[in-house]
Amino acid sequence: MPREEVVLQADDSALKGMVIGEGERFDELLNAKSRDRALPKRDRTRCAVMSCVARQLLVDPGRHPAIETILDETGLSRGTFYNYFDDIDMAIEAVLVGFFNALWSPPTTRRGKNAAKHKDAVYAANLWYCQAYETNAGLFAAFSHVSAYTPSLVRMREQMNAVWVERVTEAVSRDHDVKFSASMRRDFRGALRLLIAMSIEALRERHVHQDQLLTSSFENAHELAAGLTTVWTDVIDAYVARAKSNGNGS
Repeated sequence: MPREEVVLQADDSALKGMVIGEGERFDELLNAKSRDRALPKRDRTRCAVMSCVARQLLVDPGRHPAIETILDETGLSRGTFYNYFDDIDMAIEAVLVGFFNALWSPPTTRRGKNAAKHKDAVYAANLWYCQAYETNAGLFAAFSHVSAYTPSLVRMREQMNAVWVERVTEAVSRDHDVKFSASMRRDFRGALRLLIAMSIEALRERHVHQDQLLTSSFENAHELAAGLTTVWTDVIDAYVARAKSNGNGS
């Protein structure tokens, strides 16, 4: 089995169901898991190592985490580290896979009574992602570095984004009672993928590169989420209007 498949299929059962909430750092969630006596010792030790790796990436995403630092912080021997990971690269990959899986299930959307259903849901999703990015920017930045030599990570996120596109497409069709033709559905899915790419890049420029204009225009996660939502809803509303004008809606 190729190494990249081994990484993605690694047994991180202790991380299943983990969700990153507002203001939560992934390294702290891992650290909490490492102290959970309900978990087997092997899982707790693995989480302790991953927590140290995540913490180093959050502080300096452009630098490889040092095994010596991990050993100092955990009190583990070098041999014990290698019982869990073949090398530091495999540990980094495990952290990033766990991180993106934790991003897989955002908190349940609470829809406002007076807001448009789809706009409320889009804002909630954008706010959750903006808050997660703001708190864990180093891990997103590390992904950009590591994915250059780990194509399995790129494919994993690509699959996740594809699922999000389908979820949004189905939700828009259901909430607005419209049916997209095959060609319009293809175009709409492509537009949604562009919006995802735009959102990711905007967050990277804001939180990793500290773009001055973005920083001054959007001072916090709520403002940035609102700005992104305006763009998202403009695109969604345009496609809904096109579908209805073509006689594909009630």
